[in-house]
Amino acid sequence: MGILHEILGVISNSGFFIRHLAHSEMSSNEVINVFVVLDLARSSPKISLEELVERLKGVDGVLEVSPCGKYGKTVYTLKLFPLRVAGRRAIGLCYPTMCALTQGLEETLGKTAASLVAVHVGTAIGRAWYRLSQGVFSFSSVSDTIEFLRAQMAAIGWGLVEDYKVFGNKIAITIRDPWELEVSQSSEDPVVLRNVIKGFYSELLGRDTEVETVSSERVGGHWFVTVVVRRSG
Repeated sequence: MGILHEILGVISNSGFFIRHLAHSEMSSNEVINVFVVLDLARSSPKISLEELVERLKGVDGVLEVSPCGKYGKTVYTLKLFPLRVAGRRAIGLCYPTMCALTQGLEETLGKTAASLVAVHVGTAIGRAWYRLSQGVFSFSSVSDTIEFLRAQMAAIGWGLVEDYKVFGNKIAITIRDPWELEVSQSSEDPVVLRNVIKGFYSELLGRDTEVETVSSERVGGHWFVTVVVRRSG
């Protein structure tokens, strides 16, 4: 996208360090909103912020340049609402929300009931992932399903599929840093994510599948979890 490249060029050539960048969906007939966060502590500005704004306004195609919202030390934009992943509405789970979905449920319901809720929620999510992706993605091979799960999990920050192996009617999937283990204080089993995988393959195959966590270890600051999918039936 030429205009985005030009905007970034103006900012970097003016000596400002870009800490974060996000933009709305690109369409040939719609206005695109670009959100840029500058790190002034790591910048070596050649011009003032006011001058930078004027230069950005001079970029061909730029309609408006305005400051973002700020609350305390947090900066944000309203122009990128709502969030979208693959063209569909999405939401973000911040750290307190992730804690509430793990520790909070255990404190409120007890460990056994919270685990049961996590199983049902994960399974329902996995089934929905498959149903809403039919006709959009091809699932003709195991590698197709793994690539879908890798893309989906990475896009929403749930975990990173590092590797997989197929042996007989089983698939061993290794996932780095599943979100549940980042906040859980009592478990090394990502119950929600494991059951997302269960729900996905159960819906795909039209029969119930079994998914279990066979290993979970922390190496060099990262969690590595391997789950095994048993395509029973």
